[in-house]
Amino acid sequence: MVGISEECLSFLSSTPKCVTPALREEEREDPLRTRCKQLRNRRAAAAVELACAMSFLIPVLLLGLWEVGRMVEIQQVVSNAAREGGRLASTGQYTDTQIITMVRQYLQDAGVPAATAQNAAVTVMNNGFTGNPTPPDNNPQNATELDQLVVTVSVPLQDMRWVNLYVVTNPSTTVTGQAAWSSLKDQSYPDPTPLPGY
Repeated sequence: MVGISEECLSFLSSTPKCVTPALREEEREDPLRTRCKQLRNRRAAAAVELACAMSFLIPVLLLGLWEVGRMVEIQQVVSNAAREGGRLASTGQYTDTQIITMVRQYLQDAGVPAATAQNAAVTVMNNGFTGNPTPPDNNPQNATELDQLVVTVSVPLQDMRWVNLYVVTNPSTTVTGQAAWSSLKDQSYPDPTPLPGY
């Protein structure tokens, strides 16, 4: 083999060669060309293997992104419903039953299916405030000024899924939102006796 250095020959002899029954004339003359052709073939095989692997991975990744996106959307709706319930409770104008009804209506107006919205677990708690008397019950109408009113909303994610494949969540996953507001119920203003200006 004239024209090929010893370094090149040692490289070619250390790399595996494709054994074929009959080599073409130009392959017998130029082993470097044979090696380059083998490398090109290997790169093409790697590209095909990657395409086959991605055909399984990409759908799983897309379904996972879709599922997490839906869960984040529902979390936002549930948190907003809890916040709205807390705001209504802080006024002291509604009973806990009325607030539960209004929170469920808010969920339904926000796109949650009607059956899921009506079965949502909604609780209204009056945690009181330091220095105030102990609250008699959880009714915001009976709260005193600055009592801490906590509204919790919980719905099962299973009822609002777009896809029934479980990539990130499971059938028992629930989405919960909670809001705490201080009671802004007005204190009664005492009538001054005598009235000023009279």
